[in-house]
Amino acid sequence: MTEKKVAAIREGYGEGLKIIAEKDKNVVAIDADLAYSTNSIKIKEVDEKRHFYAGISEQSMVGMAAGLAL
Repeated sequence: MTEKKVAAIREGYGEGLKIIAEKDKNVVAIDADLAYSTNSIKIKEVDEKRHFYAGISEQSMVGMAAGLAL
């Protein structure tokens, strides 16, 4: 029987984001002071310019996301 590696969901999220960002240049990450907790900081390994920091302002993140989507 093979052993399965158990990891936190946030580790999978960070790795998944990195993999998707490598394949699609339009993928970015917007953070509200949780980049290390959620592991979204991993997108910087692909391209530092695709990580946006909104500070502790989730409301601003929504506006930033809308602007980027346009």
